[in-house]
Amino acid sequence: MQAQALKPQSDERSRDEGCLIPFHADSLHDIASPVNQLSTMLALFQRRYRVTPDRDDEAIFGMIESAAGRLRNLLGGLEKYAREADAPGPYRLCDAEGLLVAALLSIGSPILDSGAVITHDKLPQLNCDPKQIVYVFANLIDNSIKFRGESKPEIHVSVAMNGDDWVFSVRDNGIGIDPRHGEKIFHLFKRLNGEKYPGAGVGLAICQEIIARHGGRIWLGDSSGPGATFLFTLPRA
Repeated sequence: MQAQALKPQSDERSRDEGCLIPFHADSLHDIASPVNQLSTMLALFQRRYRVTPDRDDEAIFGMIESAAGRLRNLLGGLEKYAREADAPGPYRLCDAEGLLVAALLSIGSPILDSGAVITHDKLPQLNCDPKQIVYVFANLIDNSIKFRGESKPEIHVSVAMNGDDWVFSVRDNGIGIDPRHGEKIFHLFKRLNGEKYPGAGVGLAICQEIIARHGGRIWLGDSSGPGATFLFTLPRA
């Protein structure tokens, strides 16, 4: 990878701007409670009036149940966003290779189930919140496995120096991403494939927030072949 080819998208947010969600994960319990009650009451109502179901009624029940499920999924995503992106720990000097190993251990099941092959360059030391950088590595690699093609997932993590920054790259051989969606995919709840793949669409938004807190940027790289490449910068220690 050539340093001069690395062109991050502009991001004017400062490191201290903070989480985009103006409340903490604990506050979401107050929102989730009525949603759970709605689902419970719907189930009770269905059992009570199941004797003579009408086709229209069944369709309506199905739509209500689906909407409640989607709302629970979105609330779960908000809780995850608030928990991961709004709880930075102390910065310390870390070995990025150790952080990558921790990330791989955290997503061990998808790696084993898919037979993914993950390789990496020699990685540098970083001054960072280790828990949050582990999350970034884990999310990007997990996405590469989730959005794989017919071939066994092959993922490579590389790094290059660019001025005062390290530029990390996570490249895979999956289904790829249309470059037109390069900015949209970092929006909260954005899911390009609808309900086809599990998730709430918050992972990349969390990664963007974490990297911004560390004084860096994250973006979708240019695709010259199959698969997708994500790049992010972190200040050199």
